[in-house]
Amino acid sequence: MIDLQELDLADPRAVPEVTLRPTWILVRCGPDVLGEIRVDALDARTACRLADDIRETYGATIDARAVPGNVADAGASFRVDAPASIAVVVCTRNRTALLADCLESIAELDPAPDEVIVIDNAPTDDDTERLCSARAIERVVEPLRGLDNARNRGWREATASVIVYVDDDARVDRRHIEAMRGVFAHRGVAAATGLVLAAELETYAQVYFERRLGGMRKGFKRRVLTGQLAEWGFESFHLGVGANMAFRREVLRDLGGFDPHLDVGTPSGGGGDLDMFFRVLDAGLTVVYEPNAMVRHIHRADRRGLIRQHRDGGSGLRAYLEATARRHPERRADINRYLSHWHWSRHVCSVVRAMVGRDLLGTQCLLAELQGSRHGAAAYRASIGTQQ
Repeated sequence: MIDLQELDLADPRAVPEVTLRPTWILVRCGPDVLGEIRVDALDARTACRLADDIRETYGATIDARAVPGNVADAGASFRVDAPASIAVVVCTRNRTALLADCLESIAELDPAPDEVIVIDNAPTDDDTERLCSARAIERVVEPLRGLDNARNRGWREATASVIVYVDDDARVDRRHIEAMRGVFAHRGVAAATGLVLAAELETYAQVYFERRLGGMRKGFKRRVLTGQLAEWGFESFHLGVGANMAFRREVLRDLGGFDPHLDVGTPSGGGGDLDMFFRVLDAGLTVVYEPNAMVRHIHRADRRGLIRQHRDGGSGLRAYLEATARRHPERRADINRYLSHWHWSRHVCSVVRAMVGRDLLGTQCLLAELQGSRHGAAAYRASIGTQQ
């Protein structure tokens, strides 16, 4: 339904492709991801004129980025070390077709990571084993089901100093490792997240999620956060998503790894990434959002999948907050106040607006999120019970 293109301003002859469909153009200059332009259609003349307009619009931005990928651009002051060694960890379970495309994008990374490890989580067939064997990719089986169990197995198996996690339904941008190495060259950085854009917009649900709900993107501006919980409180989802995140191995070790009672494969259904983001900031450490470390994600293709995603998201958020309250009983009152505000904003005000606007899918997604959140705390407790 919507064409996705990229225009690299480092090539002075580059112009958008002619298309009759609505088109979203990612604008970049070599390693720097600058922004996005959306147009209804492009004939040859309009494409050339648009390319000139884009170069004029982003010229000042390009000049201002004298040191692409440098965390210091965002105002941070850290000692710069030698580039960190990087392991890319892909956690997967019975999704070999998606994994194959993900591994193909990883094979095209320039520079290449120091390690690539596939964590095969409680597989029920040997398809992933055969795929990894054919591509000479290291595969490790984690028999205990659960995404966070797989994530923990990944950082324990890796020898690199930085662990980059990408989902099997993500397609990694060729410059991803270059951007992450630039971030983690600063010793004070504990964790990083990156830009997540759509890999395709071919169905109504995919377009709706990206256009109306904002997708998984967190913007095109680099941000450096050091223990700044006051900025978002418990809403650590503003930092990024688990489809594109990275941590120093020592930080994961010191924090005890991901909570195995959270996320896909457990009754909680999600929340593992939110929990880890919160714990990193709560420890007074620094997280960088680096848009140049980009992946493209294959969104849910149908309405049912999108509604289910919101239900799991609501459950995961509530489960992560329950985990936080159990670790910090003194914060339970603050968490309860936040939940009251969140439910009022999301599940009263937003639902009313969606219904007034006759937004059926939006209403269904919000109500599914509410349903998930009502059971998230109990789901977390149930997960603890099943894994004891």
